[in-house]
Parts: sequence; structure tokens; C-alpha cells
Amino acid sequence: GPLDPIYHYHSNFDSFAWMTKYGDPTFEYHVTAAKVWSLLAASLIEKPVVPFNASDYASSLERYLDSVKHMANSSGMAFRDKEEKDVSMFADLDLAIEHLQRAAHSFDAHAADLAVQATAAEGKPNTAATNRLFAEIRAVNTQYKVLERAFLFPKGLDGRSWFKHVVFAPGKWTGYAGDTYPGLVEAIQAGDKKALYRWAGIIEGIVWRAAGVLS
Repeated sequence: GPLDPIYHYHSNFDSFAWMTKYGDPTFEYHVTAAKVWSLLAASLIEKPVVPFNASDYASSLERYLDSVKHMANSSGMAFRDKEEKDVSMFADLDLAIEHLQRAAHSFDAHAADLAVQATAAEGKPNTAATNRLFAEIRAVNTQYKVLERAFLFPKGLDGRSWFKHVVFAPGKWTGYAGDTYPGLVEAIQAGDKKALYRWAGIIEGIVWRAAGVLS
């Protein structure tokens, strides 16, 4: 509205003075946000199996690749057959993602089963069986924790070696706004088909490695 204060997003004027006068004078929103984060932390601590989901991650990789395919086709860098289907360029990466999806579904189901067993074991005395159960849970939690790290490429992006993740990075020309599969996107933007094939191969190998983390 005409009398609303300017929202100083990422500005030097986004200050304590602005917040106390306009943004959240009673700090009610700050307190609410702190409560939400506290409850989330408590939930993570209290659940034996970390409530992560590898299947969602694996499904997202397919969706992100579909976006890259569309970009490649629009730029004329991808080959299509008579039925207007993508061929060759991303075929091996598609297979790797499909394998990761199967591994992720199986792993998440295993984790869910362990969570049910952990609930059933609550309050019961420690036995060799319960010790084995919680050892399995610890292994699953560790695998969830390190899954994200599997997508790091030590050499980093072309020209921006400090960005190591092959799935997510700030866009090269968009500031902090993100790109998915930045190596592929930047190759398409540069019209560099050689780099596009190279990055497709790099990402394929990394996806296979990520699937191994869940095995």
C-alpha cells in the first residue's frame, strides 16, 4: 500500500532500526521463526531415523534434466529422432538417474522399516537384537548424511572451480539465483557441445556414485 514501508531486501537499510520501526517492532515474527526452527531441531533429534527422503532427491534429478534437455533442444544442440524424442546425448545419464531412483526407493523403504522397528523397541531392555537394530539405523543415518556429498566434483565448474556441486550452483550470470546442472547449462549457454558431452559424462559418473552410497 501507499503507506507501507519499503522492503529493504538485501540492502544496507535492512537494519535493526528499520526492523524495530517497520518490519517487526514487537519481534513476534522473529520469535515464531525461532520456535519453528526449535521444533524442527527437536524433531530431528528425537527421531531415531533421520527424516530425509532420497527418493525425492532422485526424482528431482530427472525433472532438472528434463529442463536441461528442453534448453538443449531449443538451442539446437541436442539431436532428436523422428518421433521428437531426445536421443544419445543424455541417454547414459538417464540410465544412471533411473538406477539412482530405484536405489533410493529401496533405501527409503528400508529406512522406514527401521523406523517402525525402532518405535516397537522403545522402552524395551537392550538386547543383541536391539543393538543390531540401532547399529543399522546409525548406518542409514550416515548414508543419508553423506548422500549430498556424493554430488561434489573436486575440480569444480569450468572457470569457477570453487563451486563443486554438479547439481546446484549460483547461475553464472544471475548472481545468487541458482542453476540446476550448472555444468550442462553453462555449456549450452556457451554453445559448446564438447563441454556439454563432457559434463553429461561427469554427472553420469557422479550419479552412479551416489547410487552406490545408498547400496
